[in-house]
Amino acid sequence: MDVDIRPDSLSGLSITGRDVDMDQILADGPRDTLYVAVGTGLFVVREPGIYALSLRFERPPAPVANCVTRLGFGPHRIVSHLSLNVVNNVSTHFETAWFDLQPGLYPTAWAFGCWHDKGVIGPGRITILVSHPGEKALAPARPDDFVR
Repeated sequence: MDVDIRPDSLSGLSITGRDVDMDQILADGPRDTLYVAVGTGLFVVREPGIYALSLRFERPPAPVANCVTRLGFGPHRIVSHLSLNVVNNVSTHFETAWFDLQPGLYPTAWAFGCWHDKGVIGPGRITILVSHPGEKALAPARPDDFVR
């Protein structure tokens, strides 16, 4: 299966923080239409070195849903995953992408949404994970890692 995400310039919502939560998407999103949330920003690199990016998807036990998760970095698609018929507790850490970066701003984009039949449904959450030079493990993005 494949999910085609088309932009809709007539609607928008503001999501702040490092997590993207279906509850907020449902509260602020359009009504009576099938949609996913799409976000863009600039990843801030302050010092040269090796950076890592990934995405974590979490969904507690809930009514059945299909969920799409995507993370892009510049021209690279880091994560593009479609989870079908999710009903049990899920916590997935997707494959990590490593980049040797110089100071600057790097375009980053994500997409996330869950649905069943013809309606958007929660709960669920994605978190952008980052590792900075010298760090051994990924952690949720810091508040100053992205400029929106």
